[in-house]
Amino acid sequence: MNQIWIVIAVLVALLIIMRIRSRRKSKPRRPPATGPRIHGIQVNAFVLPRMGDGCLYDNGVQYGKGFRRKEGPVLPHDAECRCQAVPFSFTSTEVFNGALRNVGNIQSTIPDFPGAAAAMLIDRLKAVEAHPLPEDESAYLAAIGPSAFADPYRHTLEAFLSERYAYLRLRNRAGGPARISDNLTPTDMESAETT
Repeated sequence: MNQIWIVIAVLVALLIIMRIRSRRKSKPRRPPATGPRIHGIQVNAFVLPRMGDGCLYDNGVQYGKGFRRKEGPVLPHDAECRCQAVPFSFTSTEVFNGALRNVGNIQSTIPDFPGAAAAMLIDRLKAVEAHPLPEDESAYLAAIGPSAFADPYRHTLEAFLSERYAYLRLRNRAGGPARISDNLTPTDMESAETT
């Protein structure tokens, strides 16, 4: 008689487990909460030796309805400009995880130059060219630091920087701005007002 009660208890337990499993499978799963999407446009520069200040300093500028800056720069900046306005859309979760910093891929005249290396080159160019231009090319190269870049690109990058330095010297002799801050007006800069 005890064996019959044990068998009945096991069958009841199996029946309860099967019902719980079938209920779990039948419930629709909720999609993860994503929140509203953020839409915008980012300016991606094309890195070339004769790149103007507008291309250099507007690289990475993000604008649109959800941003402080509603309107972007007028493209092309000059005759040499090959900047692109790249639209993007992210959820708030993706933004929190750093998606807005990785919108587009920067292209350059250096063959097979990765976008991350091009972004690092632009940052170094901004840092060096925001100050008065060094008097000689070797000081300019040392300030940019081509040794920080990967070996396959180092020699091509040095030739690129030599051409860039020659362009900057020629532009400065022709009366162009020595620094970006010499050429900015308050209307060119972002407004400090919040929206």
